[in-house]
Amino acid sequence: MSIYDHVALKEECGKRISDALKELIETRHLYQYVLVELRKAVDEMLPNTSEYGILRRRIFEAITGIWLATPPGHNPQLPPPGIRTSTVESLVFRAPRARLYCNGCKRLELHDCSSTYSTATSFFLVYNCLSCGKRRVTFLVEREHLTVTERLRLAGRNPIEHTPAPPSIPLFLGQYYSDAVIAFACGFTRMGVFGLRTVIEQWARVVTGVVAKIEGTELFEKYSDLLPSGFSSLYPSLGALYSDLSADMHSAAGDTALFERAEQEIGRHFSGLRSLTDLDPSITRSLARKES
Repeated sequence: MSIYDHVALKEECGKRISDALKELIETRHLYQYVLVELRKAVDEMLPNTSEYGILRRRIFEAITGIWLATPPGHNPQLPPPGIRTSTVESLVFRAPRARLYCNGCKRLELHDCSSTYSTATSFFLVYNCLSCGKRRVTFLVEREHLTVTERLRLAGRNPIEHTPAPPSIPLFLGQYYSDAVIAFACGFTRMGVFGLRTVIEQWARVVTGVVAKIEGTELFEKYSDLLPSGFSSLYPSLGALYSDLSADMHSAAGDTALFERAEQEIGRHFSGLRSLTDLDPSITRSLARKES
């Protein structure tokens, strides 16, 4: 095999890393990871025979060696500026263009990577919004070497990710809901449970107008009195859900199944409310409320 075959293999590995990184920063939450199946890529391109033994050894040395992130437009055969290392023992990959939430534009927009910094196990990436050109998102990504594969873990992000609440959730509850989902996705289930409990408690307080300290059972009895006749037999009870979330919170259990069920029941409850027109005026006003 010629040197150009070795180059093609390294370019394909770099592309696989870039694709995995794009998946990570676009779709994964903090502390989550994606696998990078580079050995599989080599097996797909290069027969495992004695004829290609030297080439396979060289490319596996690169896979287990140093990885270097570069901005778009950089020659993948060269290390980033200021880095001195053997191209045989390293893989250079481009930081991909990604669709990320922009705090300035208040929506998902394309971002390009403008700056990278790599160490043996970490990548610091700076992304800039292509729409407004003003806001940026920075990432810290950790590379973790496993026995037969590699993985990239999202170890840091600024600003923290934005997870919009479902359309059925009133706008004034959106941030509470988003915080709960992000906490759960990052592995902090107990915080997520507390967050969803906050969502339904704040909803019941706004609808009923109760601001004083009150037992949850009494609060949701007042709320149930405002619901249309027959509603509670068709849609999940927020009062019962509040009791379940409170029990989990007070016992510090952090039940994953409970959180997932709570998400579904909250969504069904609010979707049911929005499907009706004969609602109590306090519920109608609260559904349209924007500010907390």
